[in-house]
This record gives sequence, C-alpha cells and structure tokens, in this order.
Amino acid sequence: AKLDLFLTLAFTLELLLNAYANWLRPFVTNGWSIFDFLIVTLSLISLAVDGMPVRLILLLRCCRVLRIFGKVPSVAKIFAALFQSLIPMMNAFFIIFIIA
Repeated sequence: AKLDLFLTLAFTLELLLNAYANWLRPFVTNGWSIFDFLIVTLSLISLAVDGMPVRLILLLRCCRVLRIFGKVPSVAKIFAALFQSLIPMMNAFFIIFIIA
C-alpha cells in the first residue's frame, strides 16, 4: 500500500511537471501524455475509493509498466507499430472467420 501510494504520487508529480513544461497544446496532442493522464487519474481515484474492484487496480499496475516503457523511444516505436497493426490484423481475422 505504501509503495502504491509512493508510485502514484511520483507519477502525479511527473505528470504535472510534464504538463507545465509542454503547456497545453503539445501536452494534449501527445498520445503518451494523454495515456499518462488517464493512468494517473485512475490511480488517484483508486486511492480515494476503497471499494474499487481488484481487477481494475491490477490493470492499473500493468498500465504503469506500459507508461514507463513509453518513455523509452525504441519501445514507444514498437508500441506504436503494434497499435497501428491492430485494425489490419482484425480485418484478416474477420476474413478468415467468414471463410471458415
């Protein structure tokens, strides 16, 4: 619980510094910054609400790892390529589903 609180506060401070350094337009046009904002917001909500489902808290912890990997440029490129390939892969699976 203490580690969870520490990491949430550290990520919140990092998000605030990032928002201040980039101001509004560069901050809201960056996909990783929006992802950071969502993860930090959900983490703060999970700290405030005791009745949060356990699965949501575990999902947030997994997303924190993605957040850290997003800061490494080479890993960020890999994630961007994976996200861009999702729709073509879904199309291919849909065609296979229709044929089979």
